[in-house]
Order: sequence, then C-alpha cells, then structure tokens
Amino acid sequence: MSNSNDVEGWHNCLNRKARKSNLQFYIMLTLLYKEAQMIPCQAKMVSEGKLTRHQTKMIRTMHGKKFKMWGMYTNKEISIRPNNLLRLCGRIYGSRS
Repeated sequence: MSNSNDVEGWHNCLNRKARKSNLQFYIMLTLLYKEAQMIPCQAKMVSEGKLTRHQTKMIRTMHGKKFKMWGMYTNKEISIRPNNLLRLCGRIYGSRS
C-alpha cells in the first residue's frame, strides 16, 4: 500500500511541475528527463538520511506499531504463529478508519 501511495505522490508532483495533466509526448519526455537527472543527488541524500517524505499521522502510527512488533519478533518475544505476529499485524490494518 505504501509503494502505491509513493507512486501516486510522485505522479501528483509531476503534474504540479507540468502545471497540467495530459501532456504532449515531447513535453512529458523533457519533464521526465529533468526528473531523471535528479536521481543521483536524491540517492546520495537518501543514503545520508537527509531526504524525508511526508507521512500522515495515521501512517506513521501504523509503521511505528509494525516496527515495534518486528522488534518483538526478532527478540523472540513473540512468534510468527497465527496468534502472535500475524494476528497483531492484521489488527493494525483492520483497525483503520
């Protein structure tokens, strides 16, 4: 789900940069080329922990719960059996409004 949101966010950002949707092919190609030129800089920023992304409070909370559960699993405090890790993860996604 997160990857889909990331792609949708990138697509919306691209539309904002273009100032419209349904671009002509060569205009879109130029815009994509400019985006591609930024990749080395963005990759460096990601590796240095300097590039962040916006997340809603709900998504941050969900990720926090998942990381906490994963830590419990790796510390052998819970197992992967149906009543433990998988059920807890299911509750996170089942409780969304």
